[in-house]
Amino acid sequence: AGWSTGEEVVTMCVLLGEMGVLDNASIVGTDIDQDVLERARAHRYSMKHMELNEKNYRQSGGSRNLSKYYAEKNGYAVFHPSLFGSVTYKRHDLVTGGVFGKFHLILCRNVMIYFNEVLQNDVLKKFHASLLLDGFLSIGSKESLIWCQQANCFGATHSDEKIYRKVKD
Repeated sequence: AGWSTGEEVVTMCVLLGEMGVLDNASIVGTDIDQDVLERARAHRYSMKHMELNEKNYRQSGGSRNLSKYYAEKNGYAVFHPSLFGSVTYKRHDLVTGGVFGKFHLILCRNVMIYFNEVLQNDVLKKFHASLLLDGFLSIGSKESLIWCQQANCFGATHSDEKIYRKVKD
């Protein structure tokens, strides 16, 4: 949710591909801004960031060179389309939009920091309704579930990284 230009989509596809489960996955990337979604669909990123991305990829246990997943074209890394066969991009407003599926994992990092507590609570209600039981929610490092109405419906699986599991409906 709120995936902006799609870097998280690329990361997820590379990770799932290396795990050998990408063909069994269905990934939905959402954002409110249609122009941003079009940029995300291009899977094209400035080469000036690729050195840092390669370093992060290696530190995270990547099994190949990140450059195996993209071609350099005119100063941009253009990721191979074969990575994104299971990806759908949708325009979705976290505040006014509704629940549109049941998911095993919702990533929404550093989006809710822009919302007041009432809006954050509304969004977290939607995330709770959108997760399957035992599904995971990952939020940003400055975000919290502690005060939300659904706090007791989640258990922390990795507190430092703000990863939670839905433990009850």
